[in-house]
Amino acid sequence: MKKILTFLFIIVITQPCFSAIVTDYSPSTGDTSGDYPLFISTDIQLSNPTVTIGANTCVTLLVNGDSLTCTVPAGVGTHNITITSGATVISTDSGGNNIVFQYNIPTILSLNLTSLVRQGGEALTILGDNFGNSGTVNIGAANCAIDSYSNSSISCTTPSGSGKGLSISVTQTGGFQGNLSNAISYLPCVAGTFDDAGICTLCPAGTFQDLVDQSSCKPCAAGSFNNTVGNTTCQACTFGKFQSLTGQTSCDDCAAGFFQNQTGQASCQACKVGHYSASPGTFVCNQCASGTYQDLEGQAFCKSCTSGQYQNLTGQASCRSCSPGSFSSSFGNANCAACSSGRYQDLPGQASCLDCQPGTFSNFIGAVSCTACPAGSFQDQAGAINCLTCPDGTTQPATGQQICHDGNSCDALFGLSKSGFESGLIPVV
Repeated sequence: MKKILTFLFIIVITQPCFSAIVTDYSPSTGDTSGDYPLFISTDIQLSNPTVTIGANTCVTLLVNGDSLTCTVPAGVGTHNITITSGATVISTDSGGNNIVFQYNIPTILSLNLTSLVRQGGEALTILGDNFGNSGTVNIGAANCAIDSYSNSSISCTTPSGSGKGLSISVTQTGGFQGNLSNAISYLPCVAGTFDDAGICTLCPAGTFQDLVDQSSCKPCAAGSFNNTVGNTTCQACTFGKFQSLTGQTSCDDCAAGFFQNQTGQASCQACKVGHYSASPGTFVCNQCASGTYQDLEGQAFCKSCTSGQYQNLTGQASCRSCSPGSFSSSFGNANCAACSSGRYQDLPGQASCLDCQPGTFSNFIGAVSCTACPAGSFQDQAGAINCLTCPDGTTQPATGQQICHDGNSCDALFGLSKSGFESGLIPVV
């Protein structure tokens, strides 16, 4: 054991007992942007030295014997300084401590916003120093999404949040963090939003909020709606539409047979008798046309007047019966037609006229009855417009007859026998 210890002792005392050191350097801290001089002195004569700060080169500007000056590169954090002169590497001071260079921590000087809306989405600009080339920004514990980043200016999009007197921090990538306390606050939830566990949330479609900093939204009233989020009011249902429920995203069309001529209504009105609406979403009902009617409310169509009826006015609840002497043979007539000559109608509401019977006639339109042929005349055809005089040698002392009698024959009714009448048939009007 003693031999081993002696051997080890000999090894230790045969090692070199000195190395080159840095005797002084300045500055030891600096701006992250770099581009300023760093002075370093050593205890050896330098020959074509190179200097690195961390992994970046401090470009040598001047060498003067055992000292040099170089330009500090941009950077963040704390890094060892290493000088290489030929085969000699110098990185410590006389106490054996590594010499280091520390870049400054971020300094926040100003903000363009100090009051934020809770739903976020605002552009926040941070001005200051020593931000580095990249990094992160936090408002309280929430990240502010970076839009642009430079050593002295950062733009980010604010997150949603809540709270007052929050700190804001800038953290360099691979470096330090700088804070500004009690710097920023969130505003109360604006109208159109509500506070959902500390986050301003847009009111859903079908709801609204007209006040600030509320814990819930209000449903749209019956007769109104909205179909987008974040509303401060609801829209009234337009003409021809309605909404009977609350909290809805649309209005419904009035059904056929109904209408609505006002906005913001919870129901529709039925078309009154004599009127109709054939299509949904109507704001006015139509009058039934002549020849038609409607005796019920809330109907989508009108009914046609039946045969024997007519209606010469619009918007009516019933039809009229054709008067005696007239008729209507089809549906949907605005007027009745007069019975033609040779025809008649003695009843109201009829679909046709009747022919005058043999022995009678009608020589004008619209007759309610036919006229019997006078004595001395006859008519053996139906639908006649006149009667004929009895031919020569015949006679007819009675009215309304279909034939004339031979002049030499006895008439059982009148007891007459005549002959020698004028020849020929002459119409008797």
